[in-house]
Amino acid sequence: MNKEHIKKTLTIAGYSINGLIALMTLLSAYGGMVNPDTTALPAMIAMTFPLWLVLSVIALLADLFVNRYMAVIPAVTIGLSLGPVLSYCPLNLSHSKLTPEEDARSFTLMSYNVYGLNDYLEPYSPKDSTRLRAQADSGLPNPTLAHILACDPDIACLQEFYLTFSDKFPVITRSLFDSVCKRYPHRISGCANGILSKYPLYPVELTQPEDPTAFYLGAIVEIQQHRTLIISAHLQSIGLDPSDRALYKEITKGEGGRKAISHAKNRFLGKLSLAFRKRARQAELLRRQIDSLGVENVIIAGDFNDIPGCYALRQVAGEDFKNAFTMAGFGPIVTYHANRFYFHIDHILYRGDMEAIGFTKDRFGRSDHYPVTARFLWSSGAAKVDRNLKGIDLINRTGNSPDSLKTTTINN
Repeated sequence: MNKEHIKKTLTIAGYSINGLIALMTLLSAYGGMVNPDTTALPAMIAMTFPLWLVLSVIALLADLFVNRYMAVIPAVTIGLSLGPVLSYCPLNLSHSKLTPEEDARSFTLMSYNVYGLNDYLEPYSPKDSTRLRAQADSGLPNPTLAHILACDPDIACLQEFYLTFSDKFPVITRSLFDSVCKRYPHRISGCANGILSKYPLYPVELTQPEDPTAFYLGAIVEIQQHRTLIISAHLQSIGLDPSDRALYKEITKGEGGRKAISHAKNRFLGKLSLAFRKRARQAELLRRQIDSLGVENVIIAGDFNDIPGCYALRQVAGEDFKNAFTMAGFGPIVTYHANRFYFHIDHILYRGDMEAIGFTKDRFGRSDHYPVTARFLWSSGAAKVDRNLKGIDLINRTGNSPDSLKTTTINN
C-alpha cells in the first residue's frame, strides 16, 4: 500500500469520524425538541450532549493541525449548536455591584431538593431514632435547614421537604424549627414540597399529576408589592431501584464488561422512556394551569429531573419564560451528584416584570442535590400589583406555627 493510498484512507476516515461526531452533536443538541410520546430516543441522546460537544471541540483542534478543510465540519457543528451550548454553558459576566436603589428592589430565590431533610453523607434510618432524638435534645441542628438559614434567601422553594416533628424521624430540633419560623413567617408545605418566604403568600390550589413522585406547590407571593405566582415543582423521577443504581455504578467504573452494559440497556431504556413521557405530560399539565391563572409575574423553581433544553422544560417555558441560569449563570454546572449521575436537573424559570441578575450553585453536599439560587431585579418604576388573577380564593399562611392560618380573598 503506497503513501497516497494510506493518506486517502486516513482522509476518508477523518471525514467519517467528523461527520459522525457532527451528527450526534446536533441530535443531542436538539433532541429535547422531539415529543417523547413520539419516540424517547432523542431525549436519551440529548442527555449525552456534553460528551459530544467536548468531542466536537477536540475534533476541531485536531483538524486544525491535520486538515484545515476538515475543521469546517466541527466548526459549523458548534455554530449550529450555539443556542444549546449557551443553555448548557452560559457565559454571563458578573454584574456590577447594585446601587442602594437597585438592591432595595431585588430579591433572592433558592431552589433545593432537600432529600427529605435526611443527610446524604450520614443517612438516617428508623433504627437511629434514639440517637437522633438525643442529638435533637442536645441542640444539634439539621445541617440542611441550618444551611438554608445561613444562605438566607428571601424565598426558598424546597422539594422532598417536610417541616415537622416526629419521634420516628427526629431530624429537626425545636430551636431550629423556631428559627425557621422566625426567619420565614410565611410558609406552606404539602405534596412533599415547601415554600418558605419572608413575604406574605397565598396558597393556590393546583391539580396534581397522577404519579406519586411528581408534585407541585403554588402560592401568590407579595414581593415588594409585585404579586407573583411562585411554584415549587418536582417532576417525574426515573425510578431506578438500588440494584439499578448498583449496576450503573459498576458500568461507570468500567466493570462488568459487555454483559453488564447489555443488562443495563434492557433495564434502563424502558424506565427512561416512561419517565420522559410522564414528564412531558406533567409539564403540559403545569403549563396549562399557569395559563389558566392569568398571572403576569411567575417563577417556577424545582427538580425537573431532566437537563437544560429537555422537552418538559421547553413545554413549561413556552415562548414567554426565561431560564435564570441561562440569563445570569456562568459555565456548566451539576446540580445532582448521587450514584455517579452528574446532571444539571434543577432549574428556575421566570417571566414578568423582572430580570435574573445572578445565579449561583452552592456545593453543599448534605442532600443528593445542590441548592441553586437566583437573584432577581424588578424593572425600574413603580411597583405594580397584578389585577388579573381571575378571582382566585387565597389563603395566607403566617405566624410562628404551621397550623396558624388566616383566610384572605384578594379583591381584583
